[in-house]
Amino acid sequence: MYRLLGLILLILSLIAISMTYGVEAKMESFGPTDSKEVERFADQFFNRPQIQDKLAGAAFVVVKDDQVLFKKGYGYADVEKKRSVDPDSTVFRMASVSKVFTSTAVMQLVEQNKIDPNTDVQAYLRDFNISNKTGKKLTLDHLMTHMTGFDYPDSLFSADRSPEKHYPLDDFVKQTAPNIVHNPGEMYRYDNYAFNLQGYIVQNISGVPFLRKNGF
Repeated sequence: MYRLLGLILLILSLIAISMTYGVEAKMESFGPTDSKEVERFADQFFNRPQIQDKLAGAAFVVVKDDQVLFKKGYGYADVEKKRSVDPDSTVFRMASVSKVFTSTAVMQLVEQNKIDPNTDVQAYLRDFNISNKTGKKLTLDHLMTHMTGFDYPDSLFSADRSPEKHYPLDDFVKQTAPNIVHNPGEMYRYDNYAFNLQGYIVQNISGVPFLRKNGF
């Protein structure tokens, strides 16, 4: 009886090991490994009529294991002059790529135990308040995940793209502060103001040119 039970347990153990190995093997092989495979995907995507109708140009880059696996330009950097996009030299507006740097700065301060992602952000705002009548605290975690509950997160103030104009961050977050009308954490809504507010908090807590020192 015990010998039979031991044999059954051994067989089950071997099955479990083989299944684990299979999962690990699949995980290791996940993702593109061949640049030609990536190029086929990118060509098919960027050559779709619905993409070409709305996109003047794009630079597509795939990085794997800290190495550039594939890069290619699509469309035009200058439509009128028919100047093609060069993935090495064409300059694009950063837009929401900047959010990656903002959240990186926040998480570095979290690792340094200078801020807590689950603390009410009001604790990190020096001289103004975010209107919040929900009874639920707004946290950095909510700011980073677009779950703030703000009524209108993108002010027309932020739509002014004149390069010669400069708005100090302090003035911007105070003059364009929205109201919290939904319980934070309950509803997703893409939120640019939330990332400006994170930048303001990093500025207050660090007191130094934080990204220049810690990000580059």
